[in-house]
Amino acid sequence: MKRQHSVKAIIEAGTDEAGRGCLAGPVTAAAVILPPDFKNELLNDSKQLTEKQRNLLRPIIEKEAIAFAVSFVYETEIDEINILNASFTAMHRAVDQLSTRPEALLIDGNRFNPYPNIPHNCIIKGDGEFLSIAAASILAKTYRDDYMEQIHEEFPMYDWKQNKGYPTKKHRQEIFNHGDCKHHRKSFTLLPANQLSLFERRRLELFMALISSRFLLCDELGAGLSIIEARELYDIVLKMVKCGWIESSLMIEHRQELLDEYCSEFFYLNIFPLLFCIFHIIIFNYQSKLATDSSLIPQLSLLHISLLCSLSITLS
Repeated sequence: MKRQHSVKAIIEAGTDEAGRGCLAGPVTAAAVILPPDFKNELLNDSKQLTEKQRNLLRPIIEKEAIAFAVSFVYETEIDEINILNASFTAMHRAVDQLSTRPEALLIDGNRFNPYPNIPHNCIIKGDGEFLSIAAASILAKTYRDDYMEQIHEEFPMYDWKQNKGYPTKKHRQEIFNHGDCKHHRKSFTLLPANQLSLFERRRLELFMALISSRFLLCDELGAGLSIIEARELYDIVLKMVKCGWIESSLMIEHRQELLDEYCSEFFYLNIFPLLFCIFHIIIFNYQSKLATDSSLIPQLSLLHISLLCSLSITLS
């Protein structure tokens, strides 16, 4: 049976965190002070309970607790101070918010940055030993799950409603397919070393194109990437243009913020999307024939050059 207090007759707060090992979203901590006579046979480490059981216990804990608080440390701060310090910071902030000041802290784990003027005890697997730590683990987990389900609506491709930001196979596959987003922890290894992200693949494709030809054709170079990543790719192209490596280029872009930033560096024309639609149709027809007639490959390259030349004549 779990214990209520490590030392009787003092006010102890149990603390725990959720989300330390996730690739996306915040790390969330909770602090809970339970009354001396609190009992609940179901209360256990949140990881050993079903989602239904956790959601059943949450309102009970919130109602019966003398005090409770939940704190989030988001991905930007995690990247700045590292995940271990972020976990301790979240716990400190949860304790800060308690309406009743505890006389001691019970910490789930083997390490903790001391909280000013309050002694603490670190207990390995403490959520299986102390009720207040188990209660804190329930609140931290359920509050964080709610948040991940909210941001899932903005980025449904990552399936955060199911994986809650943890490194599942599907989550990593979607990072590979779409790149990361603003909620991902950039200091984490989002993909295995042998698996390139969308940005890394796009950058590699750009370099391969620049090695093989002085003519560059790009249709939405930054598609699927963050604005910062897209700018980095456009800056590479701009440097290659200014140094003379790229002799002619056709850049199609629909994101207004990129057009506003680069239209003074690259020629900007509203009819480009229409021209490129026609161009895509022609290329598609040629590509469908390449499988059976490799002699058309030089004609395809000639088509690239012809389009650029005709466009240059039109603009001049």
